[in-house]
Amino acid sequence: MNRLVLALVCTLATSAGCAHSVDKEVTREVARPDGLTYTMQVDATRLEHGSGLGPLAAVTGLVEEDLAAFFRERPSTTQGATRREIVAEAPAPGYGVHVVIEARPDDYCVVVLDIVRWKDDGSMETVKLAPYSVQFGVRAIRDALSALRNTRRPPLTLERFDSLRAQATELARQNADPPLDETNFARAPRSLSGSDEARYYAPPTDNAGRDLRGHAGDE
Repeated sequence: MNRLVLALVCTLATSAGCAHSVDKEVTREVARPDGLTYTMQVDATRLEHGSGLGPLAAVTGLVEEDLAAFFRERPSTTQGATRREIVAEAPAPGYGVHVVIEARPDDYCVVVLDIVRWKDDGSMETVKLAPYSVQFGVRAIRDALSALRNTRRPPLTLERFDSLRAQATELARQNADPPLDETNFARAPRSLSGSDEARYYAPPTDNAGRDLRGHAGDE
């Protein structure tokens, strides 16, 4: 279904022969072609119940919980009534995620996840290639948001983030953690020891010895 979460709604139960109505859709997602950018529309009413939070705050809280499992959040640059902006660093040096959450009148919130890289002047730029770990984290966050849950991974402690950053920096120095495009990320070998979170994972080349880095041009 290309990451679309769909549900059928029985509007006329008697004529359609449905004994009960089915839950309405929770999220809709569209991947934009320009870089590693993903746009989701999240039904915030599912998160509001029992939380005492409005739609924007409820969705923002879930996004921050999910981000914390893979990234380290920087101070938010925007905290408006209808829009929140979050920037988070990845253990992979120089890369991170820029998230914009905007409330809509129908109680959906639009969540835009951009994989970014920091330029020398400190500004962010979107990219078409990113290390495996960055794309892995964003994929897990997207899956969790689609199900309106957290990633069920503990948040990164400062010590663990620093350890992963040191490992990632050394791998990058050895050119052993090449940026990948989406296609090569999907093909990259997964870690067989998923529970071993003390080590930074960078996939090796495949059995044919081919380089897994993307061919979309140097970033």
